[in-house]
Amino acid sequence: MKTNIVQGGEVSGQANEGMITQLAGSFNDHLDRQIDLADRKAQLILAACTFMAATVAPLTAGIGLGLFNTSVPLLQRIASVFTISVVVTLLLSIYFSLIVTRPRLELRKQNPSLLYFGYVIQWSEEEFIERFLKQQPDEIRTAILAQVYQKALISKRKFEGIRRSLGFLLLTFILWGAANVLLGLSR
Repeated sequence: MKTNIVQGGEVSGQANEGMITQLAGSFNDHLDRQIDLADRKAQLILAACTFMAATVAPLTAGIGLGLFNTSVPLLQRIASVFTISVVVTLLLSIYFSLIVTRPRLELRKQNPSLLYFGYVIQWSEEEFIERFLKQQPDEIRTAILAQVYQKALISKRKFEGIRRSLGFLLLTFILWGAANVLLGLSR
């Protein structure tokens, strides 16, 4: 039986290995929640984009014709530019939200892991079980940490997409407001 000795505030032996595995598992779970949170935020942004698209649609009628028609008042033509900008920024917001919700499935070449479903499904059930059970504890711990790292990358990409999407959505609201003010002033 292996004993654990505490020296200078450090735990040695199996307890240290168990603590690392437990911390990695806890961090892995935390990253799963962050990925889920990013997906839910993207869904909320898409709902706001849908509302905004319904609001903007009436403004877009005949927008191209009024933009280049010199008989249309200048404020209406400027409002048309803002309305076109609203549509563009709204589409960019939708694009970045959809990118967040779309998983990027790729097999990593450096560290194949039996914890990643993309590798698991390469083998039959029997082969997977056999390969998994042959792993040493250090290999499993390394695989868990590699998963933590990959999930951190996924989480980072998703939150960058959320930030971009929200930025474009905010810009959409600002441009929409400006377009409505200009249209109101031109009447």
